[in-house]
Amino acid sequence: GGGAGFCSDLRCFAAGAVKIDVPTLSDFFVTQPYMEKGFALVVREGPVQPGLFSWAEPFTQELWIVIVCELVLCALGFMWVEGYGTNEALWDMSNPAGQFLDSLYWAITLVLGAADKAPTTHAGRTLVSAQLVFGVLLIALYTGNLASFLSNIPTTTAVTRVQDLFDESSRYYSRDTSVCYSKNQASIKAWLDQQEASSLVQLVEREDFDDCVRAVYRGEATATLFDEPVAISTMKNFYNTGMCGNGGYCTAGKTGGPDPLTFQDKQACECPADDVLLDGACANYYDTEWTSIEGSLTTVGEVFNPFGYGFAFPKNITSTDYLGFSQAIQWIKDQGSLVALEAKYIPDVDSLTCSSSAGGGKVVLGFKNIRGLLIIVGIVVLVGLGLGMLETIIKIALICCPCLGKQGAAMIEALHEAEEALHEQQLHGAIGGRKHAEREQEEKEEEEDEIVEKGIQDIATRLKALETMLHGSNKESVTA
Repeated sequence: GGGAGFCSDLRCFAAGAVKIDVPTLSDFFVTQPYMEKGFALVVREGPVQPGLFSWAEPFTQELWIVIVCELVLCALGFMWVEGYGTNEALWDMSNPAGQFLDSLYWAITLVLGAADKAPTTHAGRTLVSAQLVFGVLLIALYTGNLASFLSNIPTTTAVTRVQDLFDESSRYYSRDTSVCYSKNQASIKAWLDQQEASSLVQLVEREDFDDCVRAVYRGEATATLFDEPVAISTMKNFYNTGMCGNGGYCTAGKTGGPDPLTFQDKQACECPADDVLLDGACANYYDTEWTSIEGSLTTVGEVFNPFGYGFAFPKNITSTDYLGFSQAIQWIKDQGSLVALEAKYIPDVDSLTCSSSAGGGKVVLGFKNIRGLLIIVGIVVLVGLGLGMLETIIKIALICCPCLGKQGAAMIEALHEAEEALHEQQLHGAIGGRKHAEREQEEKEEEEDEIVEKGIQDIATRLKALETMLHGSNKESVTA
């Protein structure tokens, strides 16, 4: 539209990222939006700091509870089928608590594959076999999930949505949160003023949006905001220069050298090719220094403060060219061409990949990853050492104090005698029970023998009567 002489001086309209907002509408005629976007909140995500129980995270809390319950049930099962005189390893019938602890120790060692007791009953052997299978599968699942857990370290961000910046009831809200805005973008500052941001968060001003993104990456600001397409495109540039993952950035103490931001790893930063001397040493003329950073830039939450992009025309009453452009934009929308172009040229935040060697690397475990496990093991060791020291103190006291030793020996002897008496009583009870059962069995067998004998006698009597009757019949037949 417009004819051959349309826009001959190339100053009749503006095309590109012309944001449709109140100032633009007041100064220009604007077409309908060819693309609708909004602000995106850019933050840096970093690895979750390990806690005391990070070593247990391959399994959920509920699963650990199930495992503990299984060990307790297995211990009770060992007490039932192997304890109370059946297995000499669990012979102490007078101390159920001690027998349970011994059975629990047996169940735990089976899971770890280090059984030190042998079952004596078929039920016990079955239980041991089941516990060994359970232990093998449990260890396999834990180690498999642990490898996956270590290769996919969870990440976190200071805020999860734009509301966390200004909502004091949010658990992510903090007065120390800082938001960076670019000096040359009045719309960003105007939106922050509408939210009364200066009274809720710390505001950081930079020259342009690139400086704000750099401030967020370096930890000088918590978040920044800008038009979503521009924000993602800027983040892509940071990813391509190694400022992502296990990356970092390079700074120079002196001017005049190459741009330090072009270096993507520590070696290239601290010893550029031009600084390598003949003997292989590095001169580092410009005092370049590499700062390592764990984490990557990302966007969080939904797009907010929606707006559109359109074409702007001079506000001339006689000009209606923008109407024709609006019709053309609508036709292209109906054809689906704008959606295809947007998908092709505007990257999605999920498609950003860290291409630098500095952004990758192996997952390396440190003390912080297993400190919780070490603390728990240390506590158990201290408890064991404490019990051992207590036993040693008691022995020394018995040796050093004869009277105490005699009293202690008498008490111990009395306890042993009581245990032996109880043991003998239980054994006699068991023997008496067996004898009683044997007598009952003998009486039952005698009764059965008497019944059989009576049956045989009855049959013999009936056979004799039958024989007599048959003999009498034969005589009568002969006489006749």
